[in-house]
Amino acid sequence: RWLGGMLTNWKTIRQSIRRLKDLETQSQDGTFDKLTKKEALMRTREMEKLERSLGGIKDMGG
Repeated sequence: RWLGGMLTNWKTIRQSIRRLKDLETQSQDGTFDKLTKKEALMRTREMEKLERSLGGIKDMGG
């Protein structure tokens, strides 16, 4: 599904993709383990939400 503004507001979409990649890196390198339980849960939920909406285009160039 295409998000609103996917083409016309690419700058914001690109920032969201960058945030998704940062969160994935943090979850893999163990940064989430150093956070409080609530903060780790909030970041995990944010990552899942971004993955649902942007997962298909996160590795595309452009």
